[in-house]
Amino acid sequence: MNTPTDQTTSRPTSAEIELLQTRLLDSKPLLDAFPGPLPAPCLLRRVLDTGGGDVEALPLLGVVVIGRQSDPPFGFPDDGSLSGRHFRILVGPRGRCYAEDLNSTNGLWVNGRRVKQRLLVHGDAIHAGNQDWVFHDGGPLDPEDIAE
Repeated sequence: MNTPTDQTTSRPTSAEIELLQTRLLDSKPLLDAFPGPLPAPCLLRRVLDTGGGDVEALPLLGVVVIGRQSDPPFGFPDDGSLSGRHFRILVGPRGRCYAEDLNSTNGLWVNGRRVKQRLLVHGDAIHAGNQDWVFHDGGPLDPEDIAE
């Protein structure tokens, strides 16, 4: 089975680096909102329309396409910076997740680097269009957390 690897497509400008550094700092509270295990790998995102800064976990199952033309909760029809089919996440065996840019105009950014394909790891900050997410791998249960 061929598995995608991290393939950087270009270097960001200094302004992009500054903006992405700010977004990376803002991503830590998203992980703090879900410290325990989740039933599946998820994308975490801040829910802007609640006004309270709530965080939602969007489960990743199979192949998920994110873009303007995607179905909710992965569709953002009003985001003009997002392509119709901007990127996808493939959930492979054993829950490993790969992000792949679908030839979008503005690119897929992971941890401040523009990438074509990348294996996602817990805590990765993902940016596309005007949207930000943090990848949560679902986290295996600690043996200490299992009731005897």
